[in-house]
Amino acid sequence: MTRTEWLLKFRRYQNLDTLEKVYEHLQYTGDAQEEFAMTSAYDHRKAEFAAGKLFDRVPKHVWQYVK
Repeated sequence: MTRTEWLLKFRRYQNLDTLEKVYEHLQYTGDAQEEFAMTSAYDHRKAEFAAGKLFDRVPKHVWQYVK
């Protein structure tokens, strides 16, 4: 799956705790390139939670709020 496909899948979850549980479960399946795409989408979704908005591209100033 691509980064965009992972992001759309992660956008189904409206709670950060649920997102983290799903990510931890999926983290150990797949190859390295797919894991990179999934991690990028996961970080993107965490930035959206921090800002309270959906982004196509996350602005630089939002990343400081991501934990």
